[in-house]
Amino acid sequence: MPEKVCIIIPVFNEEGNIKTIVTAINKAFEKLLYDYYLLFVDDGSTDNTLNIIEGLSAGNNNIKFISFSRNSGHQVALKAGIDYSDADCTISMDGDMQHPPSLIADMLANGKPGTKWYIPSGKNRKIYHFLKEKHLPYFINY
Repeated sequence: MPEKVCIIIPVFNEEGNIKTIVTAINKAFEKLLYDYYLLFVDDGSTDNTLNIIEGLSAGNNNIKFISFSRNSGHQVALKAGIDYSDADCTISMDGDMQHPPSLIADMLANGKPGTKWYIPSGKNRKIYHFLKEKHLPYFINY
């Protein structure tokens, strides 16, 4: 069972979703006994995404961020988050709420020691196997 969990959230122009996903993830962890933090990777947003993240992270050790000066793409942002994470377990979720935070509890409950997790984006979902009984992405080590 991991002690520390990092939720990586690559974002690009998601100003309308930031507070919603923070609230949903915090709610998902209310009943879980894990130390966790959210790591936003702002991929060069041109709206107020970064300003909102900065405001939420001020004085809150559970919200961290990386900011790119220009858009580099979802996979580059995700890789930066993975490289930065110092957690025992890392979960990637899209900033548009495509991956429901309610899946977090099941993922952590079904994990094997030492496994890091990844929830693929919609574009890459076809290359991953799914757990049939739970309809969850297959867990992979990296």
